[in-house]
Amino acid sequence: MIAGLEDSITPLADMQLLQQRYPHIELASIAHAGHLLYVDQPEQFDALVFKPGPVHKS
Repeated sequence: MIAGLEDSITPLADMQLLQQRYPHIELASIAHAGHLLYVDQPEQFDALVFKPGPVHKS
């Protein structure tokens, strides 16, 4: 999950509650971004979404 630190629709505190419920999910945040973080900070958003990492197979 990625939280915009200026998101008033889904604030970071709500995202942290979700992470507590689902601890296997990574939570990242982006400064100076609201609910549309991919518009507010597209470079940081892309860096998080498209970062190399493990591939999970079901």
